[in-house]
Amino acid sequence: MATRADKRFSGNLPQLQNLIKRDPLTYEAEYEQQMRQFESFVKIFASNPNEDHSHFDSLIIFLAHVSYCYPNKAKEFSEQMFEFLKTRYSDLSSGTRQALCKGLMLLHKRAIIDAEKLLPLFFEMLKSPDKHIRTLLSTQIVSMIKAINAKHKNQKTNSRIQNLFLDVVKQGHSVVSVVALEAVIHLYKKNIWRDQKAVNIVADACFTDLPKLVVLALRFFTSSDDSKKDNDDDDSDNEMKTAKELATAHRVGKKTNKRQKRMDRGLRQIKKNAKKQKKDPFDFSALHMIYDSQGK
Repeated sequence: MATRADKRFSGNLPQLQNLIKRDPLTYEAEYEQQMRQFESFVKIFASNPNEDHSHFDSLIIFLAHVSYCYPNKAKEFSEQMFEFLKTRYSDLSSGTRQALCKGLMLLHKRAIIDAEKLLPLFFEMLKSPDKHIRTLLSTQIVSMIKAINAKHKNQKTNSRIQNLFLDVVKQGHSVVSVVALEAVIHLYKKNIWRDQKAVNIVADACFTDLPKLVVLALRFFTSSDDSKKDNDDDDSDNEMKTAKELATAHRVGKKTNKRQKRMDRGLRQIKKNAKKQKKDPFDFSALHMIYDSQGK
């Protein structure tokens, strides 16, 4: 039976993926067969890393999508993927590196592997000359922190991860440290890490030897809050839209003094609300969260 099933799903992993998600127990043997293929590849790769492994990339994504259906086996698979990527990432093709990173991120979303385990490896891989993997990881690192804080904020977990980001920023690496600092700034502006520890990671970057880090940090403390600026722009668009709707409504139907006064009153109210909502674009609140070195 297993042989017939293998032939039926050979090269059709998306179909098998849907079937496993619907009925994991019935298709457990097929899942185990794909797992054996993964394990065989890992062994074969050690002796022949230059062989075409394009099928392996799709197999990784398939297993990452369905492994949560088998909790007892998912943890073991995540460990195999992690160790393989950690020890061989410099030898892998760009496509396989990306597939493994995406697979690990899928497993993280299913709470099968911890972010605290993945982040050090992802930061190490940012040193790779592979531009595609650097772009992917820069985005995934931020997404991972957002996912951790999506439902509720675990202060202890955030604090440990922030310690890692601080260490990475202090390294002064031209790529890795910049990605880490940009992530901290982004998370602060998105109200995910809007706390004293995040601010002081940026403050410490002011004293590094890397000019780009210093510029990023100083700009953070002295420039306007982009997130607030975006919100203000959205409000302005809504106000313009409302004013346009009033004018359009006035053009339709019979024009009377009563309708004209109603429109004028509405436009005045829109302008009044706009003045109330207008705020100083500069936000220096982060400066007040910097640790006082004199303890005052």
